[in-house]
Amino acid sequence: MQPPPHELLDTPIQQLKTASEAFKLRSKQLGFATIREITASDKAALHQHPHFDYGWYTELLRLLKKYELVGMMNR
Repeated sequence: MQPPPHELLDTPIQQLKTASEAFKLRSKQLGFATIREITASDKAALHQHPHFDYGWYTELLRLLKKYELVGMMNR
């Protein structure tokens, strides 16, 4: 079950004011347009992606935690 619409999850990553330029670039390299797409992705495959980076992942978790959505990465 997907969570209801949410500004952080559904705004295009490139338009997020709270995300760094490095996060936006890495997200594009990974093929993600929204954070909802990231949270819905196969986490094992994500960690194996050649463009995966732990700095990017840490920023993702920080963004999710700010909105109390970090649990979405456990799905």
